[in-house]
Amino acid sequence: MENVETSLLDVNLTIDTQSDRSLRETAKWNKFLAIIGFIFGGFFILAGVFAIAGSSFSASTEAIFAFGSGIGAVIVFLVFAVLSILPNIFRYRFASQVIQALDTNDQVTLSSSLNNLKIFYRFYGIIMIVMIAFYALAIFFAFLGRSRGY
Repeated sequence: MENVETSLLDVNLTIDTQSDRSLRETAKWNKFLAIIGFIFGGFFILAGVFAIAGSSFSASTEAIFAFGSGIGAVIVFLVFAVLSILPNIFRYRFASQVIQALDTNDQVTLSSSLNNLKIFYRFYGIIMIVMIAFYALAIFFAFLGRSRGY
């Protein structure tokens, strides 16, 4: 028996009409959601600016480092802005490039668009892992605090 290996490089995929329509609709929704993500990122940046302005009126050092105002709030808002804007850059690139690839029948652009989609999902996968770890730590410390009678 002959050992026949088929790699993805040897297979020529074609995009039929239904796949084309599905990719185009997916691109439109991704572009819409990316723009919404950019808007939310802008709101987070504005909230950080207002937190800076609000902290300048505060007289006490404790109020400046409190969660609701000052440096702490600025850091939180900037982190949320980055977490909102950065993945949506890749989502927007995917949406723009997949439409361009379908219009021009360009395999390289299609591959690039799918790579951007991969990066987008990898980013959110890592965020989910971090969130699960935070939840696990919170549950652990909640049980630890309960067992000590706090």
